[in-house]
Amino acid sequence: MRPLSSADRIELYRLSKKVGLHSQGLQRARFRERQGGLSRSQLRQAAVLLAKGSGALASVSNVAAKLGLSPSQFSRAFKTTTGFPPHRWQLIHRITKAQELMRYGGLPLSQIALATGFAEQSHFTRVFRKVVGVSPGAWLRDNRQ
Repeated sequence: MRPLSSADRIELYRLSKKVGLHSQGLQRARFRERQGGLSRSQLRQAAVLLAKGSGALASVSNVAAKLGLSPSQFSRAFKTTTGFPPHRWQLIHRITKAQELMRYGGLPLSQIALATGFAEQSHFTRVFRKVVGVSPGAWLRDNRQ
């Protein structure tokens, strides 16, 4: 058996990420069935508030207050319903928005970082790599429309 080439390792990594992302979807579906989560209207309102204005991120305490819950109660219920803590959900939402801008907008990464609420391109790049698994430049090369 020969050692894996760098191309094989990259492909193996991409496939493992796909399996990981698929298992996150299954995990979210499992969490949705649990008791103690948010109602559909609460979840919809929380998602709108958390997604609103990428530059000025909504704090958990503000969203919880609008829903009539304590911050800890809201965080627990949000994670039970979605499978993600509120902050992680916000990061994923911002990265998804950045991917759309990268695919269709033709903007430089520095402007995309600012448009999605990141103060610096370096922070955007670190978070993007952590969430997606590859750098924004590599993702853009593979997904450009």
